[in-house]
Amino acid sequence: MLSEDDKDFLLRAGEEPEILGTDKYIDIQLGNGFSRLTLQMGPNCNRSCFHCYGKFGPDRIGLPSVSVVGKALEEAVEIGLEEVSVTDGEPFREENRRVVEKITGYSSRLPTFFITNGSFAGTLESSLDWFYFLKDSGFGLENEGNSIEVSCGTMYPTDSRDFWRISEGLRQVYGDIDFGNHLSYRLIAFDGDNSKQVFENVVGAVGYVFGMEDISASEKKDCLEILMTLKNRVTPMKIRRVYCRPVGRASQMTSLQKKFPLRKVESSDLGFFPDFFGSLWIGHDGRVSFGSSGRCIYDGKIYGNVQDDSLEKIKQRISSDPVYIGFKLGGVRFIHFLVENIHPEFVGEGRTRCDVCASIFSDSGLVGEVRKKLDSCGVVESYKGFIEQFDIGEKKYF
Repeated sequence: MLSEDDKDFLLRAGEEPEILGTDKYIDIQLGNGFSRLTLQMGPNCNRSCFHCYGKFGPDRIGLPSVSVVGKALEEAVEIGLEEVSVTDGEPFREENRRVVEKITGYSSRLPTFFITNGSFAGTLESSLDWFYFLKDSGFGLENEGNSIEVSCGTMYPTDSRDFWRISEGLRQVYGDIDFGNHLSYRLIAFDGDNSKQVFENVVGAVGYVFGMEDISASEKKDCLEILMTLKNRVTPMKIRRVYCRPVGRASQMTSLQKKFPLRKVESSDLGFFPDFFGSLWIGHDGRVSFGSSGRCIYDGKIYGNVQDDSLEKIKQRISSDPVYIGFKLGGVRFIHFLVENIHPEFVGEGRTRCDVCASIFSDSGLVGEVRKKLDSCGVVESYKGFIEQFDIGEKKYF
């Protein structure tokens, strides 16, 4: 696993992209294994949020099973993974209660991060019920790394009182803890909506429940981050507003289509987003890939099923794959560059970087050709040749 110094070095690459061409960066990335297990809670979901990148909702079929999740968690401990992320659907619903109980039972060994749409807090009683259930089943918020993020916004059918009920439920159940380390809110916004009012509702609810001593704001790219210093707490609570991108159902929004026009893409157009912190993704049916969410999973990235094979073997299969190593070093920009070299006539097309990634990894044959090229030419040698051809200091966020 990464040392703190190596983590800091990789994180600096976001602001100092010249790092990406150094031998130190390559050596750290080649030695950097998987640290996170990502568990899919859908694709069936209790809401059909318009912006959902996975188009999850009540009409989709598929929920995780206790047996699949339990096996994945047990083997994650055995192979030394450090944390768990729970996403791709709503965890805090009756259909997933037994699965959540299994996950929280491991949360003292594998710090766990839940993402919820907040629908469980329709009443204070239901909010308290879920938080007591989480606490009684082992999800201790006194443990570093255990946390909940509430994803909200005008495209969610979320009652503003839900924000109060979530914060109040946590306060009543967990008492005197440093909530800034364990609860955050992420507001999904788009141009022209009333997200400012929703944002103010969240800030007001948090301040009312916990008490607010200070507040500060910072903005970077399309993200506004509020840090609220709470009374008698050490760590400020984060409330972020991020702008929706045209993925999933949101790709049909006229306003986003205008903001992100469909375009032909060359490698030099793509931002440089290598994979710094590896995540093993487990689908509801046990399929295993690499990536932080279901948005990143395509047929060309499936390496096995945890129901049929050990997580250790599948992890080794991924770790030794030249395509994965190349993606880890150079992100989709490097993979796109290789595709262009194999097929000069290839034209990537999309509104975002995710569209370009999907157009490549959804084609298993194309991924196989990239794998063959990297096998013959060498991953590191190919990456060095790639990195020399672009001005990586020029920041692009396509």
